[in-house]
Amino acid sequence: METALRKLIKLFVFVLIIVAIVMLWKNIRYTEVVSPEKDLYQTVFLKDGQIFVGKLNEIYTSFPYLTDVYYPQNPRLFVIPSLRTVSLIKRGNELHAPTDKLYMTRENISYWENVGEGSVVAKTIKTQKELAAKKAAVKK
Repeated sequence: METALRKLIKLFVFVLIIVAIVMLWKNIRYTEVVSPEKDLYQTVFLKDGQIFVGKLNEIYTSFPYLTDVYYPQNPRLFVIPSLRTVSLIKRGNELHAPTDKLYMTRENISYWENVGEGSVVAKTIKTQKELAAKKAAVKK
């Protein structure tokens, strides 16, 4: 009887191993890892309607964060494709003088997208950076 019990345990362990292998194989096979493109900015749309643009980091952690952060002056206008200009505010000049990292909980992110290089948003950020560099050069 002891050998029958051992055979049953071995069979049970074998079946568990096969099930685990099949589940891992399916997860690996059907899981596509999508990461932000490092040379582009990303737009992050939060569930509460806030929109931020910046460099998205650590997207697969509990607290992804943005650096070099901008946000639209009027988020409702941000999603209108016919607009040729957008007013973006560089984060960091608020009363509490936040650092360059904006942490978010992953659960609060509805979705994110890479910002196209030739988009109105990318051009606005580039112009703002150029103006900031000129101002910094004049101060020296």
